[in-house]
Amino acid sequence: MRELDYAVDSKIDIDALDIEWLGHPDLEREYIEQVSRMKRKVIRATEKEKLAHEKVKNVRSKLIQRCHDKPEKCIGKSKATGQEAEAYYRTHPNYLTAKRKWIKAETRLLEAEEEHTTAESMKDLLHFTKTKALEQLVNLHGQGYFAGPEVPRNINRELVKKADREARMKRRSKKIGQGIKRNSK
Repeated sequence: MRELDYAVDSKIDIDALDIEWLGHPDLEREYIEQVSRMKRKVIRATEKEKLAHEKVKNVRSKLIQRCHDKPEKCIGKSKATGQEAEAYYRTHPNYLTAKRKWIKAETRLLEAEEEHTTAESMKDLLHFTKTKALEQLVNLHGQGYFAGPEVPRNINRELVKKADREARMKRRSKKIGQGIKRNSK
């Protein structure tokens, strides 16, 4: 499976509108499948987070019970108060380990949710922007916009020229900006 890249996938080859239209449904399907994969990842991460949370509660309960059942061994007193039992379980290595695992599971869940949201946004963006752009380009083509009286204009070459012009202007501006010196008094 190829890596999806919106910046690449949203580009349109103006000289091959028919090919673009033919490939567009497959491209959209790939984005939809990516959203589906990300949703499954969110579901798995949610399950792991819930299990980790339950583990924390289970460890806490067992440690509190142990503290009340064997206070001499746990806190060195004949009877444990609620605060002492809480202090015991909160500092116990088993509780701290379970808590760290729960925090990691929560973090993975948040990351999975963010990836899913991003994938959905990219899918929608691709669908709405590229589909509309293709429709408009086909309309222009149908109206003869790309045909000239003598030689059809090569849009790709024009786009490259424009990008080169913009790059030259950017370098020129940077060079001019470097030559400017401020007088500080």
